[in-house]
Amino acid sequence: MSLISMIPLELRKHRIEQAVLGQFGSQLTDDELQELSTGRLIQRLKLATNRPDGLNECTREMFSLAMLVRLGRITEGAISVCY
Repeated sequence: MSLISMIPLELRKHRIEQAVLGQFGSQLTDDELQELSTGRLIQRLKLATNRPDGLNECTREMFSLAMLVRLGRITEGAISVCY
């Protein structure tokens, strides 16, 4: 592709990144943290683990994978191959 034709793609990518990175502002509430660590995306990707004490757990690696999916850097299929 020519450089001019890449401009809309780069702008779209930048908008998506800003939306993901800025979706919670500078602070997280407990509910927002719960959604990030064990929400629908994490459940769909089957990344969260249930601990014996009944609490859900999401490691840094799991969280990072979910953010990469939200940013469109990797696909959900790529994660399902790994986990």
